[in-house]
Amino acid sequence: YRLGIFRESLERIAERNAEAGDLATYGVTRWADRTEEEKRTRCGSTSLDGVRITGRVGVTAKTHVWDGTCYAKPRYPNMCNGTLPDEIDWTTMGATTKIKDQGQCGDCFTFGATSDMESAWFLAGNELVSLSEQQLTSCDKVGGDAGCGGGDTNLDTDKYVVNNGGLASEADYPFCSGHWACKP
Repeated sequence: YRLGIFRESLERIAERNAEAGDLATYGVTRWADRTEEEKRTRCGSTSLDGVRITGRVGVTAKTHVWDGTCYAKPRYPNMCNGTLPDEIDWTTMGATTKIKDQGQCGDCFTFGATSDMESAWFLAGNELVSLSEQQLTSCDKVGGDAGCGGGDTNLDTDKYVVNNGGLASEADYPFCSGHWACKP
């Protein structure tokens, strides 16, 4: 059964890597022998076949419009001159932290939220700081977030961060939910 799922994943990986317009590289992960339902259950999800299944707390507008602000200007002023480069690799520009691993915890929403905030903080001209996914996993219950049971990377997480004066660094509040028992 698992081998069959794994073979299907290999086919899907090959198809996606062959797509001309997609610059991503796909490969085998520890989830390659899991069904979509198993991945959705373990990793959480805000969409099912592209249709949002959880509401965005605090969002009332039907469309969102960019106001033209160049948020990279403090660190990369030349990027804000009106001409966008054909591509940007933020990893080589120092705007992303190292790759992180949620382990067996279904809190991918916290990793998306912290990486967005880390990069935005860096682009605003500050030092890159790895933020605490564990704080969001343990404490953010806004909008139905349920720790390792899943949540939503959107305005409800933003609301938690704002209401609590920010996030601790990963160094001060390290991640433990996906790997071992957290210390009390």
